[in-house]
Amino acid sequence: MGIFELQQAAAGLGLTFLHLGGGHSPVAAGMIDGVPVTAGHTPGGSDATHEWAIAAIFPPLDLGLDLRDEEGPIEKKLWDLFRREEIELGDEEFDRAVRVLGDEPDRVRALLTWPVRSALLALNDTAPGFHVRDASVTGHHLSVLASLPWPRAIGAAVRTATVLRAAAANIPPARRLGPWVEPTTTYAKSFGLAFATTPLSAWGDVGGLEMGLFFRRLEQGGYGLDVGTVIDASMAFDLEIAPREPKLDVPDVLLPLPRPHMRTVTLGDPGVDRRFVLTTSRPLEALPDSLPGRTRLTMARLSTSFDVTLRYGVLSLRRRLDTFTPKELPTVIDAAIEGARTLVPALRQGYRDAAR
Repeated sequence: MGIFELQQAAAGLGLTFLHLGGGHSPVAAGMIDGVPVTAGHTPGGSDATHEWAIAAIFPPLDLGLDLRDEEGPIEKKLWDLFRREEIELGDEEFDRAVRVLGDEPDRVRALLTWPVRSALLALNDTAPGFHVRDASVTGHHLSVLASLPWPRAIGAAVRTATVLRAAAANIPPARRLGPWVEPTTTYAKSFGLAFATTPLSAWGDVGGLEMGLFFRRLEQGGYGLDVGTVIDASMAFDLEIAPREPKLDVPDVLLPLPRPHMRTVTLGDPGVDRRFVLTTSRPLEALPDSLPGRTRLTMARLSTSFDVTLRYGVLSLRRRLDTFTPKELPTVIDAAIEGARTLVPALRQGYRDAAR
């Protein structure tokens, strides 16, 4: 149900329609108005199909945001069990339709301006199984006879992500990040970087690299610093690197995209294999040339201070804020940038060589 309709929608919206094989259903993926999007469906029970459209919010918000259509009694009991207080806006129509949860009620209310509430109500009309978190807007639908109206659902998810991102520019930083605002602002100004408060972040050209530094809310509370560089988005289907024992429980801000042709491998290099998990579509014999000795040594050295991650073509160097002080922020950022200057050219060249 819905495959032909999804393929038509992908063509009309300029998305790539991907036949993934390996028993996975096809997906549509790409960018709409600068927003990363994926859409697809998975089989459900009793001949039903779970259809979904996801738009990314990047950089992700840091509100512990959880917005969804109003649940029934069972779901409400679960919320009560976790003792997360529901936030009401005083907008009767919206409060009746949308359940709002978040870590800082004042900041959440400041985010949910009328344009945001209007976009959420439109999303609810199109895909009433919607769910919004800090990193993504999801519209989904469990269908038996009727398919999700893909163009409308994808468009509603993209509009919601766009208005949320715009509204976030007008709210103050998280209270817990107060001591980090001044050193971040100073660093951004010294390099002529763009700057935002939600999430606390700066981005731009640093020494010839397009960099972004973001303060990321962690799953179990607290914050981490994420210094990221885009290498090549098409590496999503080529190579991933993740710490074997990550120090940060960072929520995944990227969109789910099954890649059945990729497999987990080892290099036979203890310095790399004990620290990192490598997932790739490259022939195993090509990996040593793709990750030469200097690259591996740099990865190992950086892993003592950072979680080193390559995912979907983005190199990220991450560190918990409780391991250094605001005064040390410039030194930590400089160390991450210096490491990226070594890794990015080597990883980019390795990808080009593997593609030949």
